[in-house]
Amino acid sequence: MQNDSTSSENETFQPLGFDLGALKQKRKEQIAKHKPVMAQKKEVLDSDLPDCLQYEVLLKRALDQLRMKEEGQDAAKMKLSLDVKREPSSKTSINIVEISKALHRDQEHVMRFIFNELFTTGSVNKEGRLFLKGVFLKSQVQDILRSYVEHFVVCKSCENVENTNIIKQNQLYFLKCSRCGAMRCVGNIIEGMRSKGKAVHSVRGLI
Repeated sequence: MQNDSTSSENETFQPLGFDLGALKQKRKEQIAKHKPVMAQKKEVLDSDLPDCLQYEVLLKRALDQLRMKEEGQDAAKMKLSLDVKREPSSKTSINIVEISKALHRDQEHVMRFIFNELFTTGSVNKEGRLFLKGVFLKSQVQDILRSYVEHFVVCKSCENVENTNIIKQNQLYFLKCSRCGAMRCVGNIIEGMRSKGKAVHSVRGLI
C-alpha cells in the first residue's frame, strides 16, 4: 500500500483533458512565426534563385562597376603623356608645358617641385621642353610627378583628380575640390615642397 502511494506521487500530475503534446506543438508554431530578422534573411538568400541573381550579389556588382567606371573616367581625363629624353651635355628634357596644362597647374610651380626633388636646375626652351642639368631616368621623373599629383592635385576625400584648384586664404594655400567641396592645406605654393615617401597607388596609373 505504501509503494502505490509513492508511485502515484512520482507520476506527473495533469488536469483532466490537458494535452501536453498539443501544447508543445502550438509553442513550436508560435516560435516559428516570430523568427529573428537574420533567420528570415537567411531564408531569402537560401531561396531557389541562383547565386548570380541574389539581391546582395547584384547590389555589390553594381557598386563595384560604378566605382570602377568613376576611377576609369578620372584616370582617362588625367592621363599624362610624359616624354623624357636624354640630351647632349649631360642633360635631360621633359615636356613640361604639356604636363603643366594637363595638370591645370602653374608651370613655374611644377618646375620648382621637380628642381627640389632632383636637386638640380634647368630652363625651358621655345618648344616648351624643360632642360634639366643632369641625366635622369624616366622612372625618376614619373615618381616625382606622381608625388606632385598626390600633394597638389588629387582630393584626399573623394579622390577626384580633375576638378581641383589651389586657392589662397589667410596667407595660406589650400587645395579645393569642386566635386565634394573638401579643402586641405598644401603649404607654400611659391616655394614648393619636398615629397614624403612614395605616391599612393591610386595615382600611379595617371603618369
